[in-house]
Amino acid sequence: ITSITDLGTGFYQVNFANNMADVNYSAIVTGDMRSPNGRSTGTDCNDYTTSSFRISCEDVASQYGQGRADVKVVTVAVFGTT
Repeated sequence: ITSITDLGTGFYQVNFANNMADVNYSAIVTGDMRSPNGRSTGTDCNDYTTSSFRISCEDVASQYGQGRADVKVVTVAVFGTT
């Protein structure tokens, strides 16, 4: 991973230093699942390309995609070939 771009509240893009061979890689995301307001959040990975993917941290009290929340810690592991 070469950089992480902050795309707004609870929305990030993870950029690779070397492109993946294809989009058939696996990204696992976890971390501190409490938003600053103390409510639970859920995370998901999406928009996979060979050069990047995106992470969303959603406030579970809102509709999907409607209430993103910044959390204290986000961790990610990526498995694939470059």
